[in-house]
Amino acid sequence: MALGQGRACRAHRRSARAHLSGAAAHRHCRRGWQLLPQSRRHLGAIREALEQADEDLGEARGGSTITQQTAKNLFLWPGRSFVRKVLEIPLALWMNLVLPKRRVLEIYLNIAEWGPHGEFGAEAGARWAFGKSARDLTEGEAALLAAILPNPVRRSARTPTTIVRRLADLYERRAAAHPALDACVRGR
Repeated sequence: MALGQGRACRAHRRSARAHLSGAAAHRHCRRGWQLLPQSRRHLGAIREALEQADEDLGEARGGSTITQQTAKNLFLWPGRSFVRKVLEIPLALWMNLVLPKRRVLEIYLNIAEWGPHGEFGAEAGARWAFGKSARDLTEGEAALLAAILPNPVRRSARTPTTIVRRLADLYERRAAAHPALDACVRGR
């Protein structure tokens, strides 16, 4: 079952969303997902991409917000390029205008790649990594899944490296230290 479908499992969806969305939100808190207005964050991403782009502008790199990653995964092609990054920004701004943060994160969790063999969506990722439904994940398992993003081909929650474990521990510590940080994505 994908997050956000059906009414019968509302409590289970809330539990899965709480762990995964909390882990994902705390993963991005160092970029201030809650702290800066969306437009400033996107403009900062453009500036960062331009600064890090190759001289020929063939490849752009830079941190993306969850909304930018969602826009890329929904509307654009994989890979890195200056053109894709430039197209990503207005799409992300549009998404921020029409969707609440909670819905953007829910879409992101359901379309992000979570495994090395094309496991898309949090449910498929949880089943691949831990052999169980996303709604049954512990906070630690959700943090491990968050730690493999944005590259689940190189990183694994099933067989986490030291770096993945450190990132997961960091996300769990952030969640414990700032329990209200992910309030915008938790159930009301």
